[in-house]
Amino acid sequence: MHAVWWRDGALPFHRTCGYGTQIMLWEPDGEVRSLTHTLPHNLHPSSPATGQQIVLGSDRDGNYELYQIYP
Repeated sequence: MHAVWWRDGALPFHRTCGYGTQIMLWEPDGEVRSLTHTLPHNLHPSSPATGQQIVLGSDRDGNYELYQIYP
């Protein structure tokens, strides 16, 4: 959901894990790695195709805020 393929072939996305959601990165070699911990909600990763950063919404303290991460 809300995923954008990067030029190098990686794909950031979010997935439901138990009680929350994580932001994941599917690498070009097929490896999938977690970019965030399982918190109540890490949603809607958005990223330019260059793959330099990911912007996401997160409910880390009971208040949705935007975060930017650099994988």
